[in-house]
Amino acid sequence: LFIFGKYVGVMIATLVGFYMVAVIFILAARHGTIETVSDPYDQPVWVFGLSALGLSLLVAGFGNFFYGWNFFTSLTFWAVPLLTIALAIVLCVSPDWELQHPFMATDPDRAERLHLLLQLLYAIIMMFGAALILTAFAVALSTRFSQIVTLMLCAGIMMLGLLSDYYFGTRQDGGLIFQMLYGLVPNFQVFWVGDAITQEQEIPWAIVTETAGYACCYSLAILALGVALFQTREVG
Repeated sequence: LFIFGKYVGVMIATLVGFYMVAVIFILAARHGTIETVSDPYDQPVWVFGLSALGLSLLVAGFGNFFYGWNFFTSLTFWAVPLLTIALAIVLCVSPDWELQHPFMATDPDRAERLHLLLQLLYAIIMMFGAALILTAFAVALSTRFSQIVTLMLCAGIMMLGLLSDYYFGTRQDGGLIFQMLYGLVPNFQVFWVGDAITQEQEIPWAIVTETAGYACCYSLAILALGVALFQTREVG
């Protein structure tokens, strides 16, 4: 219960931060890249996005100065719902300030952009799966190691997981040891689909659900290891 409660607490905090950054990222993707000075700005993104951030900063600053609120906690408390509202409004308003259906389009250009936003949403969900596994490692390792050592070990696990396909996956014919390492080391490469998006390759929903299941099962296994490590730990 202690390990699981600690994991859930850390994951809720991670989820809030991950969600806030993801909303800002989707707003930026909706705006697109300004390649020339003649390219128009997506004014709804600027107006509603900056208004949400600006209002959050003002309220957090006011509360911190006059009432002693924690600035970053207050900023997050206000920014998350306000950015969500801003994103909902932006999806319903075209760059030309015309009302539109948030998820349907007859115009080919907008339909392509909506499809890209959906693909980005899939990619964000998959990246959060990697965060689930890495957080499970952090909680499990923290039962035996200090904060600095845990951070260094997690960084090493992340790098090893990103190189798992290269070092272990391509050498499974080399023997049982490579097969075991490939199965035991978390394969973080499967969560990274940035190349697929930039190369305009389709990310099917089935891949998202498979990686989510992999992340959940692997996280539970690491938490079970954390329980074993904590079992004989001297506390008090």
